[in-house]
Amino acid sequence: MRYIMMVLRGNMRRNKGVHISVFVLMLIISLAFCSVLSYYTNSIRHDSEAMEEVGYGGMLAALYGENRLDAYGTSADKIIKNIGKCDAVQEVKATDVVYLLLKDCNGKGGNSSFVLNDTDSVLTYDQYDVDNKMTDRRLEKGEVSVPFSFIGMYDCKIGDTVELGNDNGSYTFKVASFFEDPYMGSSVMGIKTILISDEDFADLKAKAAEDNRSGLEDDKRSFELSKLIIIDKKPGLDLTEMEFERELNNVSDFASYCWITLSKEQAGNYMLLMTKVFSAVLLIFVVLLLVAAMIVLGHNIGSSIDMDFVNIGILKAVGMTNASVKLALLAGYMCTVAAGLFAGIPLAIPILKIINSATRSSSGLEVPSDINVGLVLCVILAILLLVAAFIMLKTRRISEATPIKAIRGGRDSVHFSSVLKLPVSGKKLGVSLAYRQFISEKKQYAAAIIVTAILAMFMILMNDMMRWFNSQNMLVDMFSVTKYDLTASFVDEDTQKDIENVISEHTAYRKYQMSSEYLLFDDVQMYCYIVEDPDMINTIRKGRTCTYDNEVLITQYVADGFHMNVGDTVTVKRGGVARKMVISGIYDSANDMGKNFAISKAAYSKFASEETVSESGVSGAAKSSSDEEEWSGKGICYDLDNTDECDAIIQEIDKRYGDNQGITYSIHSAKDDFEEVAGTVNIAIQGLTLLTYMLGAVFVIVTVIIVCGKVLMREQKDIGIYKALGFTSFRLRCQLAVRFIVTAVVGSLLGIVLALIVSKPFFKAGFESFGIYSFNLSTSVISLVIPLVFMSVLFSVVAFIRAGNIRKVQPQVLIADQ
Repeated sequence: MRYIMMVLRGNMRRNKGVHISVFVLMLIISLAFCSVLSYYTNSIRHDSEAMEEVGYGGMLAALYGENRLDAYGTSADKIIKNIGKCDAVQEVKATDVVYLLLKDCNGKGGNSSFVLNDTDSVLTYDQYDVDNKMTDRRLEKGEVSVPFSFIGMYDCKIGDTVELGNDNGSYTFKVASFFEDPYMGSSVMGIKTILISDEDFADLKAKAAEDNRSGLEDDKRSFELSKLIIIDKKPGLDLTEMEFERELNNVSDFASYCWITLSKEQAGNYMLLMTKVFSAVLLIFVVLLLVAAMIVLGHNIGSSIDMDFVNIGILKAVGMTNASVKLALLAGYMCTVAAGLFAGIPLAIPILKIINSATRSSSGLEVPSDINVGLVLCVILAILLLVAAFIMLKTRRISEATPIKAIRGGRDSVHFSSVLKLPVSGKKLGVSLAYRQFISEKKQYAAAIIVTAILAMFMILMNDMMRWFNSQNMLVDMFSVTKYDLTASFVDEDTQKDIENVISEHTAYRKYQMSSEYLLFDDVQMYCYIVEDPDMINTIRKGRTCTYDNEVLITQYVADGFHMNVGDTVTVKRGGVARKMVISGIYDSANDMGKNFAISKAAYSKFASEETVSESGVSGAAKSSSDEEEWSGKGICYDLDNTDECDAIIQEIDKRYGDNQGITYSIHSAKDDFEEVAGTVNIAIQGLTLLTYMLGAVFVIVTVIIVCGKVLMREQKDIGIYKALGFTSFRLRCQLAVRFIVTAVVGSLLGIVLALIVSKPFFKAGFESFGIYSFNLSTSVISLVIPLVFMSVLFSVVAFIRAGNIRKVQPQVLIADQ
């Protein structure tokens, strides 16, 4: 034991810089693991707990407006009564709700909104003031509370104004607070909840009653009044969320009369979509960092054994065994590794607070900043066991050191023995010598090359992802199923003709109508595209488009989930009307995480023209005028021959008609449809890429410091020879920097090859898990070059600085060495 402690202290003292570097690497890994794992698990737990506190049940259902329910021959009370008949239901709660569009918030708008009063609702929320502290102050007349995601989506601040409504009438409110919405508050969700005061809500209900008495048509109203239903499932039932929804619809057909239903599981998936994506990416990166750290550690152990071969033989000569020498090395490195890992746990708390603060405006959640101690300790224990096994593996060569070999001087490196050697050039002596030194001792740079390859590969993947998400048509390609460049809606035909004349002045075009609605697909409510011209659907990957009125298209996600294929029959329901339809093809769309399908306008019209009796006993309504008005002048898509004219057309239309109060229209380009979501996603991707480069830079710096230190120790005699021949310290430092530039280039080229190999399966696996089966992602030259240049510059600068000790080496080292 005395010898073990002596060796342990000696190694710690002699290799102090290496141990500090290993400590830093493990500290970074621990920080990243603790932060990411705690944020991920805390988000899941908090979102579930917050939904419980809000009063969210097993299912939320937003019924159609009162007028539309009347047209279907039913009412909210009848629907609620039918839901209560289901044996799987424990309780049904309902609250009044107003459906309003967000018309303007700091120049942006368009989202549909649930408007609830802040006190008299079955759903209750915690509100936060300007200092992000919880407040119990009630909203006053003219005030609203909005979700946290409004901060990121609309740059909304307390005191800003929010305009709700449409061209038929709007209502302006002042933002008084923010609140945490655990089921619709995420920035990736297109529907938002807004809270208003009791007085304002009463005024809206009175306005709705007046509109009903006067018989005002739906397309003339500024909002809809309806009911929001919360359905609680009986505890202990062995039913999945989908099975529960199907059971409800079999008994009540309730979802046929809802414009959206949302189970607790669905709400959690949507709310935590970005959290799960970025946590998964970071965890993969941190695992790669752990691999890189172990490679650096293994290189250092191997180099130390080579350099201390004589000393190890001497230790064995005085009585130490192979096991005791290994134990001394293991104890030293494990103390350093454990210190770094455990030091990262308390330091992760402020990092976690920063992450929570940065993501609040996109996730919409006030996630706690507590470390998940149990999970973190398990991960750290697993890392310690892995590192211990790795160290024992790397120290096997200690058994090769014997007292006899120590007497013979151990193992000396054979210089300039590589088949890659080139002749020394007198004109470029520094560069050629640097190259000869590199290839003769290339094993010394192997760790740096492998670490560079791993980091460069991941940086390339992140560059490609960021470039793709920043492209103008990315979200259009992901979420749109048809080809279009402009979308528009008009109040009257004259306005439509005027604006189409402007479009035709710039380019020829093809137009068609497209809308969307939630319909029942085999008793599960699902997002449905309704396209006037099915031939415009351009994302079909199997089969053909839904040409006839009894055909549907489904996504691969739906096909996999429902075990269906082209030619199978499904039941689609709307408003109590059920129709058997045939799957004609499979297409791509990421909307609702791939859970969607498409039908033609002719097929959609059949639901309104057929009258059937549903299982709940509620008759399907005959075709009403409101169904036709729903299509009149709305959802018109324009496919332009010259796409580059989009912006010019919009500017020209706004210039001609923007100030004319007699003309009401809405027109925008395809990429504007997803601008709000794209902005939030791009910021997150850019932050993730920046973090990747920062962590990668730290690992490169530490790796170069360790490798460079070992190289300088081995080459003390060589440096003395070069100085005796007249080489200056600056010239020798430049030679070393050149060697590390070669290391960076070789590692980066290897990383490029790895990126080209793994990019397709990597992104395929990631995107398909979120319902994205088709994506136009390619590797660009810039994505490949940036990591190469980044690594080369960083390697050369760090190596040059670390080689400052060359100044202390004098030619007298040759005499001392003798």
